[in-house]
Amino acid sequence: MMFENTASKATIILHGTGAQGTDTETTPLTLYIETKEKITIPTTTKNLNRQIEHTTVKNFKEIKDHNTKNDIINGITLNGRLEVFK
Repeated sequence: MMFENTASKATIILHGTGAQGTDTETTPLTLYIETKEKITIPTTTKNLNRQIEHTTVKNFKEIKDHNTKNDIINGITLNGRLEVFK
């Protein structure tokens, strides 16, 4: 996994066209990352030769756009757990 040293502490969700299955070889993979730690995210994947776009926040409440929130909620959880209501 590309986030090996931080993955156990971070929530990582694939969203957007990659999660919907409508992506192409040229569209970037879009990730939501929730972590309290500072992490470094690669800008491309070696295996897929794709760009990576990401939103990294400490808390889901930091996301203000409702469409983005819905997109993340309906994405594919790769690691961790998204808590929308606490």
